[in-house]
Amino acid sequence: MSILVVDDEDAITEVVSEYLRTRGLQVDVASDGEQALARIQQGGVHVVLSDLRMPVRGGMSLLESIVEHRLRVATIVMTGFGTVETATQALKLGAVDYLLKPVRLRDLYDAVLEALQLYQARRESDRVRLSVKVYEQLLELHGPVDPTAVLLDFAELACFLSQGSACRLELREGGQWRAVKAAGHEGEPSIAVGAEQGLALSLWLAEGAVDDEQLAFLERLLAEIQRRLVEAGADELPEPV
Repeated sequence: MSILVVDDEDAITEVVSEYLRTRGLQVDVASDGEQALARIQQGGVHVVLSDLRMPVRGGMSLLESIVEHRLRVATIVMTGFGTVETATQALKLGAVDYLLKPVRLRDLYDAVLEALQLYQARRESDRVRLSVKVYEQLLELHGPVDPTAVLLDFAELACFLSQGSACRLELREGGQWRAVKAAGHEGEPSIAVGAEQGLALSLWLAEGAVDDEQLAFLERLLAEIQRRLVEAGADELPEPV
C-alpha cells in the first residue's frame, strides 16, 4: 500500500516518510498540494497524509480537488494551527482523521493503518457496486440491454480495478475500431472478444494494472457483454470518444 506524505517542511516529510518505510509501507512525498494532486492522479496512491498550510496549494484546497475529481484515496490532515472550524471543514471534505502537530509517530502510524483499512473497505464496496451495475444491465433488470450504458459501466469497472493506470475500451463494428472510453494504451490488448464476429470488443490495460484473477473476471464479463449485445442486435452503440 502506498502513502503520500505532503508537507512543505523537508524535515517533517523526511522523518515521517522514513518512519513509515521502516514499518513496511511504501511512501512518496510532495512539498505542496499541487505536486500532491499530480501524483495522486497518476494512480497508485492509497492514503494521503497532508499538512494544511503550504505554499502554492494548501491541504484544504487539495481535499477539495480530491472530491472534485472523485479520486479514490483516504486522506489524513495534520496541522499545527488547528481550529474547530478547520477540523469540521476537513472532515466534511472526506478526511478520515485530523491530527494536531506535534504528533507522535506511533499515533500517526496508527492513523495511517486505520485509513488503509477504510480505503480497502471502500474499494471493495465500490468494486461490488460497479460490478452490480454491469450485471443489472446484462440481466435486463431495467429494461432491454442499453449498449451505451453497459459498455460505459464495464469501462468504469475496468478502470477502477486498474487504479488509475492506462485503461481503454474499444469496439469494432463494420471493420472500424473506435474507443468507448480512452485513457491511453500501448502494445496488444489485454482482452479481445468477438474477433470472428461483426461486433468485437477489446480492453487495453497497463501491464500489471490488475492481477490474474481480476483479468479473468473482466474477460468473462466482457465476453458475456459481447454475446448479449450480438444477441440483442444492438444498433445504438456509443459514439466515438
